[in-house]
Amino acid sequence: MDKTIKEIDNMVLQITSTVDCNALELLVSEYVASIQQIIEDKIEDQIKIAQNAFPLLTLPFPTPQAIIKWLGKLIMGDAFLQLQSYIKQAQEIIQLSKDVVKLINAVSHIEETLKACLITIEAETLGKIQAAVTAQIQPILDKVNETQNLINTLTTVSLDGLLLDTSSPESFLNSVDTKLAVLQSAISNITPEDIAVPIPPA
Repeated sequence: MDKTIKEIDNMVLQITSTVDCNALELLVSEYVASIQQIIEDKIEDQIKIAQNAFPLLTLPFPTPQAIIKWLGKLIMGDAFLQLQSYIKQAQEIIQLSKDVVKLINAVSHIEETLKACLITIEAETLGKIQAAVTAQIQPILDKVNETQNLINTLTTVSLDGLLLDTSSPESFLNSVDTKLAVLQSAISNITPEDIAVPIPPA
């Protein structure tokens, strides 16, 4: 993702510093296409993560208690790996949304130059690009929340105060900075004896 950030920063720099009309028209066209491809790639990555989700994320019935606890620890480890994948994806999509805004702002700042060069870029096109990346944020935050809540239900050790805040992109990023390491430590210290044995359905 750092490469993508640098690419977009370079796009912004080139767009704002180019004065040749032909070169500017080519840059704007290329960068709009590049951003659209980056967004499509991110969406594809998100789909792959969902498809590769660990299938064993619930405890089976009936199973002897000792095996349930052993399976629970195994499942928790898998679930946390899945959570880490979702967190990484969420961070990247949120950062991409910020970078897209940065590029759109750069295009807006050279509006007079674009007009002078007779270069037309529809505001609707830029709006669609921004909407496309923004639309990916909440679904991946929902996956983060769903997975961390699953982990919390698997253990008798309450993780309530350590769960990440997925109420907004900024709250999520802040909670990753302040809570993720503590949450990871708490999960790694859970033993099979801490696994909650589920009550069989009546």
